[in-house]
Amino acid sequence: MEPTADLLLLGLAWFVVFLFSTTLHEAAHAFIALRLGDPTAYHGGQVTLNPLPHVRREPFGMVLVPILSFALGGWMFGWASAPYDPRWALRHPRRAAWMALGGPAANLLLVIVAGLLIRVGMLAGYFHAPRMVSFSQVTAAADLPGAAGLATLLSVLFT
Repeated sequence: MEPTADLLLLGLAWFVVFLFSTTLHEAAHAFIALRLGDPTAYHGGQVTLNPLPHVRREPFGMVLVPILSFALGGWMFGWASAPYDPRWALRHPRRAAWMALGGPAANLLLVIVAGLLIRVGMLAGYFHAPRMVSFSQVTAAADLPGAAGLATLLSVLFT
């Protein structure tokens, strides 16, 4: 793929959404663990929406692999992690299960919010159905200022 301005902007959109969604996912795990009695992730600085502590913990999964996966495949893949106390998890398996559900629940919330915003944008005439759906285009923009960028961000967030 030859890098063009549009491709670089698309990559930036993917990276911003990736950082936000992965940070929210891990912060949700960490926050629920803290609320249920395991402060390990809190002490590690993971109960935050600031991506920097998550990037410091997993630089390959949060920066290198996502950029390479986009460059090679057109979409992003990566990972992060929030530490927890395995002894706490063994003593409190139900609490550990709730902690484990926190990250996927955060991702589900993002999909629902993105879907609702896309739907509202369609009803308002800001978006319309694309000719072809892809990872980067779940909705297409009407010919309005800023609509194309917002359609791309919401499409990637939905994906």
